Amino acid sequence: MLTAKAKDVLDTELGFLKQWPKSGNPRDLDIFLGQIVHHLKLKIFSPEYTLLLGLFSNGHMSGTELKDWSNLPHASFYIKLKRLISEGHVCDVGDSSDHRKARLALSDTTRQLISDVHGELEAWAGKLPA
Repeated sequence: MLTAKAKDVLDTELGFLKQWPKSGNPRDLDIFLGQIVHHLKLKIFSPEYTLLLGLFSNGHMSGTELKDWSNLPHASFYIKLKRLISEGHVCDVGDSSDHRKARLALSDTTRQLISDVHGELEAWAGKLPA
């Protein structure tokens, strides 16, 4: 049995999906999400992409802040973070107030890609009927 909250979420999501054919080109969403997958080499709902979104939304964060935000297990978090750093998506920008502390941020290229695709998605979503 679904809780009332779960039913509301499903009704909202299914209602949104019903609007896609009316938006002009329902394949646009696939194209936008495909751009992220192609350029970042990450799955959209992967924990790695979640970490990127955390940095995208919050700007510079310490490793501890990002780990706490992500709710990933300790070992899993650091493996995924190491991969993102080695692939050039995340970089250490240091802390201007304390040079001993590390701060993490998205690379300029990754930040721009996510910003561009999110802008396109927002424009697309704005064309959906209310």
